[in-house]
Amino acid sequence: MPFVMLLIYTFAVFVRPFDTNPAFIPYRPMLVLGVLCLLCTAGYLPLSRLSFKARQAPLVLIFTLVLILSRIIALRWVGGALEAMDEFMIVPIYFFAVIVTVNSLPKLRWLLFAIATACFIVALQATYAYYYGSGEFRELYVLQQRMEQVSEEEWSFLERVRGMGFFADPNDLAQGILMAIPLMFIAWKSRSPFRNVALFLVPSSFMLWCVYLTHSRGAALALIVMAVFWLRRRVGGMLAGLMTGGTVLGLVAINIAGGRLTKDESIIDRFEAWSVGLELLKSHPFFGVGYRFFTDFNPITAHNSYVLCFAELGFVGFVVWMAIILLTVWELNQLVNLAPIDELNEQLSRYAEMVRLSLIAFLTAAWFLSRTYTLPLYLLIGLGVVLAEIARRENRMPVEPSLPVVGGRTVALCLAIVAGVYLTVRVAVR
Repeated sequence: MPFVMLLIYTFAVFVRPFDTNPAFIPYRPMLVLGVLCLLCTAGYLPLSRLSFKARQAPLVLIFTLVLILSRIIALRWVGGALEAMDEFMIVPIYFFAVIVTVNSLPKLRWLLFAIATACFIVALQATYAYYYGSGEFRELYVLQQRMEQVSEEEWSFLERVRGMGFFADPNDLAQGILMAIPLMFIAWKSRSPFRNVALFLVPSSFMLWCVYLTHSRGAALALIVMAVFWLRRRVGGMLAGLMTGGTVLGLVAINIAGGRLTKDESIIDRFEAWSVGLELLKSHPFFGVGYRFFTDFNPITAHNSYVLCFAELGFVGFVVWMAIILLTVWELNQLVNLAPIDELNEQLSRYAEMVRLSLIAFLTAAWFLSRTYTLPLYLLIGLGVVLAEIARRENRMPVEPSLPVVGGRTVALCLAIVAGVYLTVRVAVR
């Protein structure tokens, strides 16, 4: 029952089946599903096979605590801390639901299938609305973005598909679909060409077309980075570079950004937001200006998940957040490189590569989006924890780095990111 509730909630949180019917709004169905998922997870905890060796689990709790305390420390506002808890708590609850209830490879396969299917349905809805929708239905899934002034009274518009919930922005939809495409590989089976075409190649190609219809520049970059990581493992560095170059030229040729590759007003606004984020880190270095308070200092959000984190939660919150991500990537890298000595190693390596590609897509696109606190990120981290837990249980996980090593590398990475943002802003404003 707990795992079934997790699948239901996962599907609902991506597809948002209740959002199109106003009659459901007073009953808050997503909250009801979330509470049921929490209760089922809590009841299942004594039966769980969780070893509690995953360092991400306490770090997620610490990150949640820092997030809540950020409002008390920066704003002296206890009520704001309670509000922050109400807004964010579903994320750690969902994370723990994943790592507690998904305790075997068959369950992991079902969850990957649910995520991929849900994102495919969202892509189907958005694409259908783009080509055949009308009225309110089309407005729900197609954003009319103003581009440039044609005359004194007329503007040209770019149509970009989007979804609902945390996919309400075209860039978020593109990020979510790219995150799901590697998980579609769950359907791949050797020496089954018809199955592979029907269940992987056709759906993933359709989802890529939906990404094109979002005209997201961040998604284009994420796709390129994904191609580098996927190709390098299979064809070597040089050939991977050439094929990635071909991918870049292809994306430019099909005008994936919808004519927005040049330095337009939105890019300038983002660089200014990054500059504000650096100033906020300088003025509030330890615990930031408070969760969700970036826009009190700038007209728009940071449009960078890393900048948003260190501006709102300070360097303390940023280090904890990056430690969660760094540990997950490190563990996935270890599993991807497992020697194929038996079927279990092959499965762990295969699933780890799928999740790693999904996480790479998300983190690359997150460089241009404020998605520090969004649920899909912690879902991917949870998937990484699940794979590492299964590997530990079967004695397949190599020796893990010590806490001083993790801490040192995380601090170094955080400093490098802050320096990178600073140099980018300095170059961009010239």
